[in-house]
Formats: sequence, structure tokens, C-alpha cells
Amino acid sequence: MTPLNQAIGQTLEYVEKKRKNDYDVNDKVLVNIFTDGGENSSSGKYRDPKKLSEYIKILEDKGFTITFIGTQAEVNYAVQTLSMNSTNTLVHTNTAASVKSSFDKTLKARSAYSKSVARGEDVKAQFYTKTLD
Repeated sequence: MTPLNQAIGQTLEYVEKKRKNDYDVNDKVLVNIFTDGGENSSSGKYRDPKKLSEYIKILEDKGFTITFIGTQAEVNYAVQTLSMNSTNTLVHTNTAASVKSSFDKTLKARSAYSKSVARGEDVKAQFYTKTLD
């Protein structure tokens, strides 16, 4: 049982509140979502994936970059149902080697992201497709 929408929504609410209370609201926020299970048991307001999709778009407009790592089916769900940008997603095959590779790619992508933020570039998309220069 994976309440994926609920976990994502509640985590994003927590991060947004923390940013508002403790940090500069103009600071960029990077959220990496990593899952090995698909949505099948959310409750509350994020049971409806449309609500979560709308919330994600609001946060992206506020400087959040939200990435998603999962199996192909989960990434398809994130892109098609939650409207996440496909350049901010990464597929793993649920094997040890593939999961390790996903973490390695995420570390490299974080370096490129940090460099882009420092340059004042738009970081809403291309988390996994942007390269270091």
C-alpha cells in the first residue's frame, strides 16, 4: 500500500510552510521524490491527483523544482497524471544497480542545478537533462 499522492502533498505542504517561516520566500527549493511504489491508497485532499497536480504547479511558480524518480509506470503517472515535467523525472528498474545509478545521476544533476541557481537561471525544468559546463 503506497499513499504516494498523500505523501507527496503532505511533504510539499511541510516544505512550503518551513520555507515561509524560516527562509527567504525567494529562495529556490529542490524536492527529490524517490519511490518504489505507485499510488494506491491516498486519503484526504490528495486522494484526487488533480488537487496534487494543481498544487505542484503553484509551487513551481513559487520557485520549487520538483523531481520524481521511480519505475517506468510511476514516472508515467507523475508526468501524465500529476503534470510533472518529464525532464525532471528519472526511471529506475527497481534493481540495486539501477537504483544506485539513479542516485548517482541525481547527485550530478544537483550540481548542475546549484550552478544554475547561482547564475540566476530558470530551474523549473531540465533537472536531469541539463549538463555541467
